[in-house]
Amino acid sequence: MTIYQANRSFYNANHVKLGKKPRTYRMVTEYEPRKLYTQHQVAQLVDAADNLRDKALVTFLAQSGQRIGVTTSIKLRHIDLEQSAPVIVEVPPILRNHKGHNVNKAQTSYRFAIGEDTVNYLRLMIEDRTQRGEELDQDSWLFRSHSRWFMGDGVRKVSRSTRGDCLSIFRAGTIIRKLAMSRGLQQRYDKRYLFHPHGFRRYWKHQLRVGGVDSVLLDYMMGHVVGYGGAYDRWTLDDIREQYHGAENFVCLHPVSVVSPEDIRDEVFRVLLGSISSDAIEDVSRNLRVPIDLIRKTLEIK
Repeated sequence: MTIYQANRSFYNANHVKLGKKPRTYRMVTEYEPRKLYTQHQVAQLVDAADNLRDKALVTFLAQSGQRIGVTTSIKLRHIDLEQSAPVIVEVPPILRNHKGHNVNKAQTSYRFAIGEDTVNYLRLMIEDRTQRGEELDQDSWLFRSHSRWFMGDGVRKVSRSTRGDCLSIFRAGTIIRKLAMSRGLQQRYDKRYLFHPHGFRRYWKHQLRVGGVDSVLLDYMMGHVVGYGGAYDRWTLDDIREQYHGAENFVCLHPVSVVSPEDIRDEVFRVLLGSISSDAIEDVSRNLRVPIDLIRKTLEIK
């Protein structure tokens, strides 16, 4: 409850009519035209980052599809990095940020997965924070800030050995924009930037859809309310892990070449044909009563 709402409640309780509540301003985020990032561009952003936190932040956004508000509100107790990738993260109905506001828009629990690249960077980031002397516990923010606001002095950098405050949404957006600018990837349309945290949600959904993940499951992992309140759609941890793992190549930093079924079949035939012996060809010639040269020409065997 805001201070304004509390005041209205106080006056109403004392029979003081304030009239209709005025319409409040709702912030509208200005996004870029509907352009998709590429895996190579995401890899460039990671390479441009000069610290493990920023590398982990980019890979987390690209491989999880989460809102930036959720990403910056996750604590160490929400994620088990002892698991093998893909790691499943469960978002509770009430996920509060550093201001105490619930950032889970649907206010219902859901799960999402993160891939091997993200898990590796998160482990390195946590190890680095521990080595620098920061005391970590289950209530520590997954993504910490490297600065703090001081009354009278403004924002100043703080020692990495101190307990970190939550990385702010504004700072996270600035990190993404600056990384894109450093690689010459950033574009601007009026006041709209091409690279920003929310753009990774569209990238993630498109890439995993191409990878064959069920479209309803994609909405579920993004924290959207699925049809009929999810009454008819249920996924186990193994379901999520299996589908994500099958499509992880489409959101990893260095994808391996995707081989089509036709390529596999042609290669198998090529290898098998190359292993056919002369005796086998002679047997085929006798059985079909055709010349050996015709068989070799048909099979393209010299």
